[in-house]
Amino acid sequence: IDFSDAGIKKFNPKMLDKVQIGDAFDILNKMKQKFDICMINNVLEHVIDPRKMLENLRVLLKKEGIISITIPNDFSDIQNEALKLGHIKGEFWVDPPEHLHYFNTENIQKLWVVLIVVLRVEALVDVRIMVTVVLV
Repeated sequence: IDFSDAGIKKFNPKMLDKVQIGDAFDILNKMKQKFDICMINNVLEHVIDPRKMLENLRVLLKKEGIISITIPNDFSDIQNEALKLGHIKGEFWVDPPEHLHYFNTENIQKLWVVLIVVLRVEALVDVRIMVTVVLV
């Protein structure tokens, strides 16, 4: 699912027939199929309502389904320290209007409540946050 076909046409045109173009919320709400795994890579920071996105994905999963989520780890300790020491000139990760939300290892945990899950954190690294969510 993607809101635009521009990136697919430019970087992977052979996959164009495999992608649904449009509003992700509308497309997810119309799906009837259940999945073992849903993966969203670098998506939550772009959607208006990340909580609703997770709720929509949860409905599409089978009982013991897995959601794999990768998001930027913005305002991380490394980024903040590099900024403080003058190694970087500014908060380059702040990217409106593309990034509507900024997640880090602290504030992302507030979103997990919506899933009511067993959460296995694969890696909380300073560059990306990668989480595997197993529904029970």
